[in-house]
Amino acid sequence: MADDIDRLRTALRGTPLADLPIRAIPDGRLVMSRVSPQDYLTAWRAARAVLPVTGRRPVIVESDSSLLEDEPWGTPDEDDGPGPAWIAGLDEAARTIDPWQARDTSWLDEVCDDEDLRFHVPDLPGVELRAEIRQDLAAPTIRSVNRYVYDRVRADPLLMDATESLADQVFSPHRWWRPRSVELMLVPRPEAHMVAAWTEFHSVLGMNDVLAAALWRWHRACEAEMVACWETMLLLTAGRRPAPGDEAWELAVQLKGFATNLEPNPWEIALAVTRGDEWFLHDRP
Repeated sequence: MADDIDRLRTALRGTPLADLPIRAIPDGRLVMSRVSPQDYLTAWRAARAVLPVTGRRPVIVESDSSLLEDEPWGTPDEDDGPGPAWIAGLDEAARTIDPWQARDTSWLDEVCDDEDLRFHVPDLPGVELRAEIRQDLAAPTIRSVNRYVYDRVRADPLLMDATESLADQVFSPHRWWRPRSVELMLVPRPEAHMVAAWTEFHSVLGMNDVLAAALWRWHRACEAEMVACWETMLLLTAGRRPAPGDEAWELAVQLKGFATNLEPNPWEIALAVTRGDEWFLHDRP
């Protein structure tokens, strides 16, 4: 492990992470402390840039997080711990299971009454979207209403201009939560989805394979990578924006299905993921 620490220190020379304290966790992880909670995205990017050298995927966590406990799933030799067999099984599951089956999204098909329409349909200049929906949709549901608004906005340049600030309002890192103290955890795997072996998200608590599968699919589709894990929140960056239309819509439904406490409506998320490179997921008790 001392060699791993030396390799990491050498790789980080000349970066904002140079000379920060590093400690080892027995299951193979390294942890850097004294990371600025005000600019942890810069810290993550510095560690991500040297991943080809270190072979370690970085993720920001709170300093007092239970994720930093030694061997949080038991000893590496146990079947339920992050030992070689468990890690291999998680990797295989991530590439084979359907993560969306684990989330109940039947609420999307609930009927929208007039009160629901006021919540899901925005007031935009020059149009009466709620009136249009009442006329065009015989039995509006949350899903069909949101898809209607999304398509209607995309088809009208004036409405697109009126919603231009949505990416900033929905996902901008300027709005990301900043804990009082954070640390940079570097896991002993390079793949984007394998951070799920050492992280948790409330909506799939205890289902690391489901989290890994979602991360694997999002990485393949949009080169998405987890930046920070607050356990009830996940922060990610995307290297590729989805194409407007069906691809962005499907991604929005997936994100909303995983993050039930994410305030924006699916139509807003579908616009935001085509306008920005950062995602924010929120699901709490």
